[in-house]
Amino acid sequence: MGADRSGDVLYNKAPATRTGFTSEILEHFQALRAKKVIPDYFLPFAWDPGGNFFGLNLRDGTVAYYPIDMWDPTLDEAQNYKKAARTVASSFENFLENLEPNPDANW
Repeated sequence: MGADRSGDVLYNKAPATRTGFTSEILEHFQALRAKKVIPDYFLPFAWDPGGNFFGLNLRDGTVAYYPIDMWDPTLDEAQNYKKAARTVASSFENFLENLEPNPDANW
């Protein structure tokens, strides 16, 4: 897992070299959790440049993409969580097995 047959890495190592990246994502996650923008049962493990999360649904083990700009003030929390989450894999292992190299990456 994590590499294809040629040995190329299938995930982006670049953020690990950024100073403070871990605290940056943690602070972002904590702020969204405090505002109840993401549910307590959602454990994020990655985010995109727009601040949207990929994470593990701790209730059913699926991996979801969670865009944070989908909040609808006319819906309650549970309805918003359901509307926003996009299941992308049936499990974390399935998510890793289906990663592909980014053809546009130059790292």
